[in-house]
Amino acid sequence: MPEEIPVSEATDPISRPLSESIDDELDDLRKQVKILKNQIVTALDQLKSASEREESALLQAKQAAENEQAAVANLSEAAEREEYLLELMSTAGEEMIGKLRGALESITV
Repeated sequence: MPEEIPVSEATDPISRPLSESIDDELDDLRKQVKILKNQIVTALDQLKSASEREESALLQAKQAAENEQAAVANLSEAAEREEYLLELMSTAGEEMIGKLRGALESITV
């Protein structure tokens, strides 16, 4: 026959007063709530950090797009100036050729 294990009042839920049992359960629940609270706070902090990184990346992308638009506008203006200068040079060259022809014709006549 197996030996009986003695049951002490501290481990026997029946022999313990009900208020002690409730107090122990409340303590356990408080510990669980505290652990859950810490986990939630940690998760919220991580979410906030991720949100801040995403917002920063969005602002950087927006700034890059604005910079690109400014660069395109500058390039367009530079191309227009270059085209204008080429037209001026072409016109000036044609005028010089006309004057040189006139000067050559007056020398050869």
